[in-house]
Amino acid sequence: MNCETNQVINNAAMLLKLEDGAAEEALAFLAEDCVNAVLTYCRLDFLPYQLIGLTARMTADMYRTECENGGRDISSVTEGDRKIDFSVPIKNIEAYAERLRPFMNIKGRLPSEKGAE
Repeated sequence: MNCETNQVINNAAMLLKLEDGAAEEALAFLAEDCVNAVLTYCRLDFLPYQLIGLTARMTADMYRTECENGGRDISSVTEGDRKIDFSVPIKNIEAYAERLRPFMNIKGRLPSEKGAE
């Protein structure tokens, strides 16, 4: 694990208000996954300092969704004696696209990708 990933883990743990060592393995896995997703999405070789905070937020969101809510955000609607539970899809990297766009390395893009911006 590199320095950027450790910083993302520490920041995400702070956002989640986790005690020392609580859920450390899950948080480390999710942080590494988020860092790799950002690097792949932006076509970068290293995580810029400016994206560490965003990546920590992504990690915290994933932790809340996958670890605290059993893999989904649960919402419910109650009307009288009738109650309806439903789940909302997990946020993916597209939810953060606006903040990631300035960091995208657009060199060497395929012609089919140029219209996707």
